[in-house]
Amino acid sequence: LLLYLASVAEVIGTATTATTTSTTNTSTTRPVRCQSLRPSCDQCVDYGCNYCEVSSMERRDPLLLSDTELAAQRAATDYACISGSCHDLLLLRPATVYFRVVTKYECGDVVLPTPQVTTTITTTTTAPAGPEKTMGLATPKPVEDPDSWPHTWGAFHWIALSVPMVALCSTLCGLYIRSRVESKKRRRVHVTEDPLHSVCGGQGSLWDFTQAGPLLPEQIAQIEHLISEGERAAV
Repeated sequence: LLLYLASVAEVIGTATTATTTSTTNTSTTRPVRCQSLRPSCDQCVDYGCNYCEVSSMERRDPLLLSDTELAAQRAATDYACISGSCHDLLLLRPATVYFRVVTKYECGDVVLPTPQVTTTITTTTTAPAGPEKTMGLATPKPVEDPDSWPHTWGAFHWIALSVPMVALCSTLCGLYIRSRVESKKRRRVHVTEDPLHSVCGGQGSLWDFTQAGPLLPEQIAQIEHLISEGERAAV
C-alpha cells in the first residue's frame, strides 16, 4: 500500500511539473507570437491576440480635417498586436495618447504605415589636374607677382618714360597751332579779266592785292617783274 501511494504521488508530481513548465512556455511564447502577427490583423485576432490602433495625437473625425491635418493624423497612427490589453500601450509607449481595439470586421480598413527608407548617396569628387585656363566670372584672378613689371619700377623709371612722350605731344600741338596762325595771316591775290580791254577787243587782267596783306618792297618788285614777263610772253 505504501509503495502504491508513493507511486501515485510521484506521478502527480511529475504531471504538476509538466503542467507548470507548459504553462510557463505558453505564457512566454504567446506575447512573442502576437508581436510577430502585427502585419496581419486577421491572423492576430484569430490567434486570440488584441489588435490595437495607437496614435501620438488625439483622434479626430477625418471629415472635419483638412488635407494637411489628415496627413499628419495618418502619419501619427500605428498598429500593434499584443496579448494583453490595448490600454497597456499607454505605459509601454510613452508617446501614445490614443488607442482603440480593432475588431475582426475592421481589419479590412487597416493600412499599415510605410516605413521610411533612408538613402545615402556617396559622391566622389576628383581634384582638377591644374588651374582652369578660361577666365569666367566665378574664376579668381591669378595672384600678381610682386617681383615682375611694373611692380619693380620706381619714380625715376616712370619720369624717364613720361617726359619724352609729354615733349612729343607738346611739339605736335605747337606745330599745329603755328600752322593755323600762319594760314590766317596769308592772303591770296585775285586775278580777273579786265572788262575794259574785253570791250575794245584787247586782252587784259586785273590783279587784286587788297587781301594780300602787308607787302615788303622786295615782294612788290618781284611781283612787277613777274607781271612784265607775263605781258611780254603774251605779246
